[in-house]
Amino acid sequence: LAFAGAAAADPAPGLSLEAAVDKSLAVGEDVRIARARRDQAEAGVGKARSALLPDLDATGAYTRRRSIDSRDENALAAEVTVSSTVFDARALPLLRAAKRARDAAALDEQDQRRQTGFAAAEACEVLLAGGRIRRGTEITLGRLGPGASIVAPPEDPAALGAVNRALERR
Repeated sequence: LAFAGAAAADPAPGLSLEAAVDKSLAVGEDVRIARARRDQAEAGVGKARSALLPDLDATGAYTRRRSIDSRDENALAAEVTVSSTVFDARALPLLRAAKRARDAAALDEQDQRRQTGFAAAEACEVLLAGGRIRRGTEITLGRLGPGASIVAPPEDPAALGAVNRALERR
């Protein structure tokens, strides 16, 4: 199923139903939030896994001495310490919980993508039923012409009122 705007002298770029759904998935705030939560949960797995790894501390110091007496030399010192807990029973349940949280976040993102796709497709159906778009090959975006079209919201919120008034006059 696809839609078309009215023909014009210089037609605006078109958008198929599939492309409209893809665009809503790419720019949808809820989808981006779900993706960020999934990334955050993935980082939590790495943090929980790090409790199983050894600790490495390194420090260094350099002292430059200036004196008339050339017997005082510059000093350089370095220290490296590696430590590892033989077994920490708390790390395994934390890792398991972090993996479950990551899996849940991935499922939440997948569900949000599904809901956003359905909402975009449903919006196209509502516009079709209201006569705002017509069946054809694609939807025309960004043009408020004499025929059916979908007008993308303007970048400047102050211009939104003018667009709404123009739509009401149609």
